[in-house]
Amino acid sequence: MQVLFQRASAFRCGALAMSTSVGLRVAHAQTALRTAQAVCFDVDSTVVTSEGIDDLAAYLGCGDKVAALTAQAMGGSMPFHEALALRLSAMKPSQQQVTSMLAEEPLKLTDGVADLIAVLHSRGQHVYFVSGGFRQFIEPIAAQVNVAKTDIYANTLLFNADGSFKGHLDSEPTSRAGGKAKVVADLKAQRGYKTVVMIGDGATDMEARDIEGGADAFIGFGGIAVREKVKAGADWFVLSFQDMIDVLKNRGAMPSRASSASVLSFSGVLAAAFAPYAVLIVTVVAKQPELVILTIGAAFVWLCAILVIAII
Repeated sequence: MQVLFQRASAFRCGALAMSTSVGLRVAHAQTALRTAQAVCFDVDSTVVTSEGIDDLAAYLGCGDKVAALTAQAMGGSMPFHEALALRLSAMKPSQQQVTSMLAEEPLKLTDGVADLIAVLHSRGQHVYFVSGGFRQFIEPIAAQVNVAKTDIYANTLLFNADGSFKGHLDSEPTSRAGGKAKVVADLKAQRGYKTVVMIGDGATDMEARDIEGGADAFIGFGGIAVREKVKAGADWFVLSFQDMIDVLKNRGAMPSRASSASVLSFSGVLAAAFAPYAVLIVTVVAKQPELVILTIGAAFVWLCAILVIAII
């Protein structure tokens, strides 16, 4: 009986693990991910483990000031174009400084993102990078996961002939508020995609879902930074790219291996618990037919008791 209670406890834990998905429309987002013709990724704090512009600022010695502006932009409390201009004016990075930083402190891929992109590619789903970061930072990362330069939508740093800072290309849609949403809407309209999913950590990523003709679902990623506005507004909010890989490979929101094992183990316990009654019923039928109903009733009560233990 003690083993039975232990197995029931494991079953309850497994059931809880299966019900921890967070989001406004989890099933919708998972279906959209499986059926999308295109999946768009933010880059900073999503594809890579940091904010590229913050890394550059730290390299130049003005990290705290720029990080504060980044947090305001990502949290939605400051228009993105305003935060971008303020951050660049605080740094004024030269071409040599950018090149040196990328050589000495290259951006790092987030765990699992390369595998997720590989799975998407294997399914024939097109992958885009749509970022408020800079092309100079993103192209080396894109090359690592086989995303073409032509499938990158990002800002571009401009330099004078002597390599000094000039500014940024303000004609890029991602340099302005609502730019990511515009990119996604344009992709759908121009390339005929029926379903597009946006994945990212920030408020500007979520905007891509919230305009007419924009992303069909937004999956918030909190593996690097959890932004409460994004967590509250995402169709599906995840902390690991493995969650998305599991949905794509298993064609549904699958429980963890531990949860599955718990369910299977508890099923075995139920079978073992009921087996003696099955033998008893067969014996009674053969020897005392008049006791069949009583025996079946007792077996049913015993089985219900086990199920109640699992559910409570």
